[in-house]
Amino acid sequence: MKHIQKILAQLLAVLLVITACVPATLVGHALETEDAAENQSQSTEMEENSETESLEDSEAEESSDTVGNNAEGEDSQENDEALTQQNPVVTDETYTIQFDLSGGFFSDRNGGEDSVMATIGQNIILPEAPEKEERCFAGWLSTRTGEIYEEDSSYVVVDDDTLTAQWNMLQVLDVDAVPQDGSAMNEAECVVAPISEADQADVETAVNNAFEDDIVEARNVLAVDINFIGESGEELQPDDGESVPVTLTVPQTYVEDAAFLVAFHMVEQEDGSYFAEPVQYVACTDGEQKIQFGATGFSIYAVAAVGKKDTDEGSVLVRDNGTNTVIYEMQEEQSQVFFFLDENAANYTYHRYTWTVEENDDTIRAYSTSIYFQDKDTTSDNSNNYQYPWLSVDALRPGRVTVTVNYYCYNGNNWWRPVGTVSSGTVKFILIVTEKENGLAIENHIPENGTLKPVWRGTEANTIVDHYVWNKWHFYTYNRGDGSPEAKPTKVTIDDAAISSDGSINVAIDAGGISQELDADGNDVLCIKFYTCTAYDADGNELGTATHRVEYGEDVLNGSFEYPKIPSGTGYAFANGTRQLFWKTTAPGDGGTLGQDVELGNDSAGNPYLTAGTTAYEGTQYAELNAEKAGSLYQDVLTAPGAQLTWSFAHRSRKGTGVNVMYLVIAASKDAQNITTQKEINELISKFAGDGVSVSHNGGTFKLWKFEGNELYWQEHLGTYNVPDGQYATRFFFVSASGSTLGNLVDGIHFNESQSYVIEYYLNGVLLKNLTQISSAELDSVVTPAHTGDSALQNAFLTASTINDVINYGGTTLSIKARETIDTKYADCRNVLRLYYTTGTVSVRKEVEIEGWEDLTDEEKSAVNGTDGYTADFQLYDGTEVVATASVKIDLIEYAHKTAVAVFMDAKDPTKAFAPAANHSYRVVESPRDLDAAGVLSNIYKQEITYIPAAQDSTESGWIQTDSASTGSCTVKNTYSLVRATLTIQKIGWRSIDENQTFVYRVQGTDPYTKGRVDLTVTIHGNGSTQINNLPVGSYKVTEVESWSWRYTPTENDVVVDLDEDKTVTFENTRAAVGDGERWRWLNGGSWADNRWLDGKKLGPDGEEGGEQND
Repeated sequence: MKHIQKILAQLLAVLLVITACVPATLVGHALETEDAAENQSQSTEMEENSETESLEDSEAEESSDTVGNNAEGEDSQENDEALTQQNPVVTDETYTIQFDLSGGFFSDRNGGEDSVMATIGQNIILPEAPEKEERCFAGWLSTRTGEIYEEDSSYVVVDDDTLTAQWNMLQVLDVDAVPQDGSAMNEAECVVAPISEADQADVETAVNNAFEDDIVEARNVLAVDINFIGESGEELQPDDGESVPVTLTVPQTYVEDAAFLVAFHMVEQEDGSYFAEPVQYVACTDGEQKIQFGATGFSIYAVAAVGKKDTDEGSVLVRDNGTNTVIYEMQEEQSQVFFFLDENAANYTYHRYTWTVEENDDTIRAYSTSIYFQDKDTTSDNSNNYQYPWLSVDALRPGRVTVTVNYYCYNGNNWWRPVGTVSSGTVKFILIVTEKENGLAIENHIPENGTLKPVWRGTEANTIVDHYVWNKWHFYTYNRGDGSPEAKPTKVTIDDAAISSDGSINVAIDAGGISQELDADGNDVLCIKFYTCTAYDADGNELGTATHRVEYGEDVLNGSFEYPKIPSGTGYAFANGTRQLFWKTTAPGDGGTLGQDVELGNDSAGNPYLTAGTTAYEGTQYAELNAEKAGSLYQDVLTAPGAQLTWSFAHRSRKGTGVNVMYLVIAASKDAQNITTQKEINELISKFAGDGVSVSHNGGTFKLWKFEGNELYWQEHLGTYNVPDGQYATRFFFVSASGSTLGNLVDGIHFNESQSYVIEYYLNGVLLKNLTQISSAELDSVVTPAHTGDSALQNAFLTASTINDVINYGGTTLSIKARETIDTKYADCRNVLRLYYTTGTVSVRKEVEIEGWEDLTDEEKSAVNGTDGYTADFQLYDGTEVVATASVKIDLIEYAHKTAVAVFMDAKDPTKAFAPAANHSYRVVESPRDLDAAGVLSNIYKQEITYIPAAQDSTESGWIQTDSASTGSCTVKNTYSLVRATLTIQKIGWRSIDENQTFVYRVQGTDPYTKGRVDLTVTIHGNGSTQINNLPVGSYKVTEVESWSWRYTPTENDVVVDLDEDKTVTFENTRAAVGDGERWRWLNGGSWADNRWLDGKKLGPDGEEGGEQND
C-alpha cells in the first residue's frame, strides 16, 4: 500500500517539480485575507468552555467533502462559492492558520508569513513555495484534513490548522533505463521522481544497516524512485527471469572522499521499513561516475558513496604503484579499513581482489566484506558475483602480520571468461600493532592459555591500580546478511571460576565465544560476547575501561554452510575471510581463479554436485572440500582443556566422481596452521594408524579419522575428541586423500563440548568403590549424586565435601565447569566431587541464601564473601556448658550452592574431634555476624537464622540428638532478605475537563545500592494514587514526566525521598489557563487502558482501575 500511494503521488510530484524546483518569483502573492490585519490584532482570549462549544459547532457544520487541491478556473470558483455557502462566515470568531516550514524559509522574493488569522468560511490564498537547501517543495500538508495543497491554491478556513511544508530531495541521479527488445515494458513510460525527505531517512537507515557491522560507511546516499507506468496507469514490473539494463550517473561532487559506489534496491518489508538489497558495485574514478546493473524490479534505487567511518582511526588506500613493501602501524584496540585501488582499474570491467593475512597469531581480526556485482549488460540475475574491495581490521594485541592483496583485472562480458589483456599482481605490506600508549589495555592470550589479561599502561604519576572488575555482555545478530540490526547488548553472569588472582579472565572456562542459536521463529542467530574491564584505585575511583570482543566460536559456526547465500546459479566459490562464512581454506585460488577459495553448492535442479532427486543434508547448501586448489577446509574453535568434544557431520561423493576419500583431522590450532599444502597433507595422512589414533607430526599431536563416500546418499559420521591440557584453540579440518578439486561434499557439521566427571563416596575415611560414579555432562550443567540414599550411608552424616580434592566445598551437587584445577587422581578430569560421611561424630551443615545475589556487583560480592570466604562459627552446648566448637568457610563467589559442613571439635582440645555421648541431646548456637564488613549491605538486608531441627525450648538454637552410634547433625540456614517498603505517589490538581488525562512518574534509585537497580515508570489516572510495593529501602528520586501531561505544571518536578519505611509523596499540579504562555492554545486529547493481568485474568476493563490486587 505504501508503494501504491507513492505511485499516485508521483504524477502530482512531477507537475510540482516543474515549478517548485525553479527560483521563486520576484514578487510573491500576499495572503489575500479579508481584513487580515485587523483580525490579527484582535484579542483571542476566550473562556475554554465557549471555545470548546464553538469548535464543536464549526465541526458539525463542516461538509463531509474536504477541501483538496483546487485547479484554477471557473470550476474552482464554483467549488469555493459552494464551500462558502456551506460554511457561513462568523465574523466574531477567528482561527489561526500556521505554516510549518520544516526547516525551510520564506525568502524576500515571495514574502510569505508564518501564520494568518481568518474568520470561518473565509477563502485565503496559500503562500508560494518556501525554499530549502537541496530540497524541492512538494506542497502544504494540512494537519486537519490530511490533504496536500499546492502553492498559491485556494483554502477555505473552517478551523485552526497547521499546514506543514512537504519536501522532496533534489533529483541528482541521472537515470537511463531501457527495456530489452521484445519486452512488454517497452510500451510503458519510465517515470523517474525524487523521493521525499521521510523516504530519504528510511533509505539511509537501510543502507547504514547494510554496513552496520563493518568499519566502512556510506558517506553520501542518493536515491531516486523509478517506475514503469502502463497506458491505464498501472505499475509494470519485469517478467520472471527478465531484467532491464539501468545506468545511474552520479556527479563527481557527491562522491568526494569515497572509494567505491554501491547500488542498492530498496525492498519494502512488512513493517514498512526498507531492506537495502545490493545490486552493483564500482570503484570510484575521476569525473562523472556511472554504475550499471540489471534491474529485476522497480521502486526506489539508491547509490551509496562508501568510505571509512569517521569514528574509526582511519583508512589506508593500498595502491599498486610498484614501490617496495610498505609498513603501517596501528595501536591495539584500534580499527582501520584498507582499500585497494589499482591505478589501471578504470581500464577494466571486472576486478577481483582477495586479502590474505599471514603470521597472524590472533594479532588482528580481519575480514573482507563481499559486495554484490553483476555481469555487464546482463539480461538476467543468474550471473551475479561478489567482490572484496576492502579489508576491515581490528587490532587485538601487539604483534606483526603480513597482509597480501591479490588483484586480477580484465575485460569481457562474463565474470568467469576474461577477454584480452589481464592486469594482475600482488601487493604486500607489513602491519605492526603497537601497545596502547596510555590507559587500560586488554592483552589477548586466548591462543596460548585462553585468557584476557588487563594491563595498565598509564604514564601519570601516582596512578596505581588496586583491582580490576570484569563485565560480560552478549547480543544477538542474524547471520543471514540482510542488514538486520544488532540487538541491545545484555549483561550476563561471569563464571567465578574463570577469574584468576592476577585479574585475568579465562574466556574458555567462561564460555565466552560466539555461539550459533535459533530464535523463536527458527532463524539462525549469532550470540556475540564481549568483555569490559574497569580499573579502580584503592579508593574505588575508576581509572579506565577497555573492551574486547571474542572472535572464536564456542562451537563450529555455519556448520550447514547456509551463509553467505549463493548469489546465482547452483554453486559459488567465496574468498577466504568472507563475512558470515567462518570457514577457510589453506589453499586459496590465484590467477584466473583468484577469490575462488571456499566452494559452496546448493540443491537446485541441475546442480553438478548431487545426483538427481537428492538434496543437501542440512538446509539447502553444502561445501565441496577443495575449490580450485588442494588444501584443507578448516575452522578454529575455542575449547576448554579436559573437555570431551562430540563431533558429527555428513559426507558424500560428488556426482560422477565415484568413491571419494577424505580425512577429518583435529589438533591444536598452533600445530595445525603449519599443514597447508597437499604435500604437507600427504605427509600427515601417510601416518594414519586407525580412526581416532593420535600421531606425532612436526612437533604436534594430531588425531585422524578416515571416511569413504558414495554418490547416492549422505553418510553421517560421529565421534569424540578429548581436549589436551593447555589447549584452548582447536582446529577441525577436512582434507582430501587424492588432492582432487572435485569431490568430497560435507554438510551438517556439529561439535558439542562436554566434561567428564567423577563422584566418590567415603564413609569414616574409607572409599566406597561400588558407589563411584564416572560419566560426562555438558558444560554448565548440574549433576546430582545418585547414591546419597544408599543403605551403606543410612546412619551416616555428610561432614565434608571437596572438588578436585583442594577445595572445601560442602555442597552435594556438582556444577560441570572447565576448572583450572585438575584432580590428582583422575588425569585430565576437572570435575571430581568427593563426599565424606562419618559416624560417631556430631556435625553442623551451613546453608546461606542471599536474595538478589546475582544482581550484586563484584565489589559487593567480595565484601560479603570476605578475604577468605564467608565464615560462620558455632558452639555446641551440653546444658549450659560449651563442650565443642565448629567453624565453616564458604566461598560464596566460587559456588552457586552456598553450603559447607564441619565436624564439632572438642572445646578443651580443638585438635581433636568431639566425642559425643550416644542417645544424647545437644544444643547448637551460631555466633552473630554482619553481612559485610563495611556494613553497607547490612543496612538493607535483614538476617534470619533457621535451625533444622530447632531446639525444643527455643527457635534461637539448634538441636542435635545422637543415635546409638553417637552420630548426629544439625543444619543452620542463614537467609538474607532485602528490607523492603512501599512508596505511594499521590496526585492532586487534575481537572475533570481532561477526562482521560494520565500522569507519568519515573522512580530512580539514588543511593549506592539502588542506583542503576531501580529505574521504573508508573502512572496515575486523574487524581488518585499508585503504590509501588517491595522497594528495597534506600533513597529515591521521583520525577513527573511533564512532556506527557504538558498542560499541567507540578509545584515540584522532582521529589527525593529516603524510603526507610512506608512513605507517601504528593504532587500538586496547576492546569494551564487561557493566556498562560502557549500551552493553552494546543488541542489536547488522550486515551488510556488498564493492561494489568494476574493469573491469566485482566484486573479491570479498559478505562477502569485495577483495584487492590495489583502488587
